[in-house]
Amino acid sequence: MNNHISNFLAFAVVGMSLAGCSSGPKIVVNQDPSIDFSSYRTYAYAQPLSTDRGGVRSVLSGFLMTATTRELEARGFEQDNRAPDLLVDFIVATQEKIQARSQPTTSMSMHRGRGGAGTWGGYSMGMSTTSVTQTTEGTLAIDLIDVRRNQLVWEAAATGRVTDKVRENLEEVANAAVADMFARYPVPSGAIPAP
Repeated sequence: MNNHISNFLAFAVVGMSLAGCSSGPKIVVNQDPSIDFSSYRTYAYAQPLSTDRGGVRSVLSGFLMTATTRELEARGFEQDNRAPDLLVDFIVATQEKIQARSQPTTSMSMHRGRGGAGTWGGYSMGMSTTSVTQTTEGTLAIDLIDVRRNQLVWEAAATGRVTDKVRENLEEVANAAVADMFARYPVPSGAIPAP
């Protein structure tokens, strides 16, 4: 699978809630506990983003940037491409998963015997059906890098199953996934007024 399609599919994972899954993607956040995140006020996007290809801004990057800008500005951030406090990057990856399930379908049993000290015999047979399912699991990560320290200070990763419905609704998927990830950011929306 080429990288562009692979990245497209990996991003699609974040919209599992749109695909009718009740649990949504699994989101994991890692952050530097020594950082006062309320001290960050400006951001810029990495050039190029990891989701861009061959020097061209991808549609996926555009969706992610729009959703991330909305979340950062709601937390009082301002975009500053000259001297940002934080640099934002996106990373996507996919992995094929194969799952086999066996289920009993038929069971037969035959026995014969006689009373007392007589002979006993038996026969038993069980059958099962095995189904094999191949799915694509994808991960989207948002990285925030402290420019002055040149250090990753916050990363959120969403991992889940890629479905056709998700692939068909990428803009909605981006909005929902990025909002879910930033809901775990140390500074809540509206906590710091924009400059």
